[in-house]
Amino acid sequence: MAKHSKFINTPIIEILNEVTAICDSIGKNIEIFPVGEHILQSAFLKMTGFSEQKLKCILWDIATDDYEFRYLKFYSKSSVGECSSYSDKNTIYTDLLKQIKNFDKKFTISKEDKFKIKNETVKEFKEVISKSNISIWICSNNPQIRKFGLSKILNLKDSLNSNKLLSDDLQEIYKLLYLHRNRCAHNSTSYQENLPSLKKLISPSFEYDNYCIRFLILILLDKIFIYLYQKYQSVMGSSTPL
Repeated sequence: MAKHSKFINTPIIEILNEVTAICDSIGKNIEIFPVGEHILQSAFLKMTGFSEQKLKCILWDIATDDYEFRYLKFYSKSSVGECSSYSDKNTIYTDLLKQIKNFDKKFTISKEDKFKIKNETVKEFKEVISKSNISIWICSNNPQIRKFGLSKILNLKDSLNSNKLLSDDLQEIYKLLYLHRNRCAHNSTSYQENLPSLKKLISPSFEYDNYCIRFLILILLDKIFIYLYQKYQSVMGSSTPL
């Protein structure tokens, strides 16, 4: 077993499980609302950091097995930064796919696999938040969720192909997540007005700029990378490069 396997295969949703357990002790009445943003922001930063470290570990594991990859990725000018931007994540996604196809040229991510990943993401997320008062903070006022449901938001039809981790629509949602990640990580709201402009409020994308969607996207990405990493481990253990 690779050194980082246990961590890589640990689902990111475990962080939300920890948060819901903590929140159970503070009640569900109106007095809990002032602490909501602090708890959600802390969980969000833990989840983004968890995701970034996991992708770095995937790269290190591949580099341990493939010396040429190690040189190109770590000793040349090629870089994936902090593994936080969509570009970083998409690069690692295509790297991982390429490594799998070195051992199994016929490998593809089927429609059934996409359907399973999406449905498991929605099901597990709903199960976690339904147990806790965090659902009061993150989902009750989101019209997009009421209108379409979480499953439709995570449309993987045009995602998970040879060079695209997320569809164009999901990439736009991820950009909102990434901007919020940077705001939280660098505390930029400390000197900026922490209120959306009227232009932002009327933007169609504003409905997706909330913790419910942020958590959902992070869980989705995590499931995709766990799925591919487990496939990589499988082909590495049973085959020789083609």
